[in-house]
Amino acid sequence: MPASNEHLEPELSMDVMLSTELASGRVSGRILQSHFYDAALHRAITETGTVDVRESLERAAASAALAELSAAGRQDSADREITGLLERTGSGTVERITAEGDQVEVVLSSSPHAAARVEMFGTASAPACDIVRGLISGCLTAVHGMMYRVEERACLATGAERCVFVAVLDPDTPEPEAGSPSAWPERIAGPPADPAFPPGDVLAPLWAFGDRGISGASYGELWGDVYARTAYEFEDEVPRQMGAKYANLASVVLTEAAHLGAFYSLGGLLRSPEWTGEVAPTLPAREEWVHAIVALLDQFGWGAWRIRLLAPEQRFTVEVHGGFEARWHLAHHGTAVTPRCHFAKGVVAATMNVVYGGDILGPDSLDQSLYNLLFRSPLSYRSIETRCMAMGDPHCEFVANPLSAGLRTLSAGLRRR
Repeated sequence: MPASNEHLEPELSMDVMLSTELASGRVSGRILQSHFYDAALHRAITETGTVDVRESLERAAASAALAELSAAGRQDSADREITGLLERTGSGTVERITAEGDQVEVVLSSSPHAAARVEMFGTASAPACDIVRGLISGCLTAVHGMMYRVEERACLATGAERCVFVAVLDPDTPEPEAGSPSAWPERIAGPPADPAFPPGDVLAPLWAFGDRGISGASYGELWGDVYARTAYEFEDEVPRQMGAKYANLASVVLTEAAHLGAFYSLGGLLRSPEWTGEVAPTLPAREEWVHAIVALLDQFGWGAWRIRLLAPEQRFTVEVHGGFEARWHLAHHGTAVTPRCHFAKGVVAATMNVVYGGDILGPDSLDQSLYNLLFRSPLSYRSIETRCMAMGDPHCEFVANPLSAGLRTLSAGLRRR
């Protein structure tokens, strides 16, 4: 994203900004994702019953980092590569890196993954920056051509003053699989932009100029491969460890992580001064809010998002063309027998819950109590994936309906009186 749009013509500012490689998802498969979702996903894959697949998250990040650095050709020194990659991906601020013998220590003065973890769930009982462990591992492999075992020995999420990582040369550590993100097919072109999307100049104040993402939350630029691969391995591991009767649990937990991430990030967006002071006055109807949110999400690299039906209080249908979850499954595992897009499914329902579920603007803060009110009441929306590109459909389709349609319609009628 450019640092400023003051030199751009108003009618061109968003068009220019949204044509960047980041927005279109062409930077080695990297996508925008809020750190709130990162934290929710991390808790889901490490605290579901007896399952803990944090090593899957680390390996996925290591493989993607190695692929990107390998594709770039000659690598710089390890400290420069680590510092640069953490900065580019929005994964933390390096305070210092020291190397002694076969050991490398990396100290972060800030970690948005840890910060989001604490804000959402309180102090963690164990280090939470497994994504960073993977990024460090991938960098060291790319630079030195040797395997390192990376441990996080102190974490801001547990109350420490710094996040401290120690990488030790270890030939027994499995080598990251370079090339996963670059093995994706070309980005799939979606249909023309939705004519109901608000004009670009209306939404321009929401983009965090000089930073990544939009107002209301902090965002990273990790690879879609990291999220899709981790979710796949988690979904495979749950019935393996907990038994076949829990085969559907992973889908529920992954969708809930998307609910939580979107609640904090989209809720923060709607409560931001940019939204309340500059955007909302030009979009008085809640239906316009939904179109604005989807127009923003359409630029995150998640695929082309198009609204096909928006019946307030009743039904919301969204098509996603070239979604990263379905594309990853096709590229790495072929045609699926069940829908694969748990994240997108959760975001579609969360959009309706944040906009229509209750008063997102009134409470003092976004917290678990408000989340329960919006997402766990008879008036809440849930979505299903009715088509999935991973199953051979031309695109993915998600339909969100209220849990109790009659009660939702009655409640809406009473509010209009």
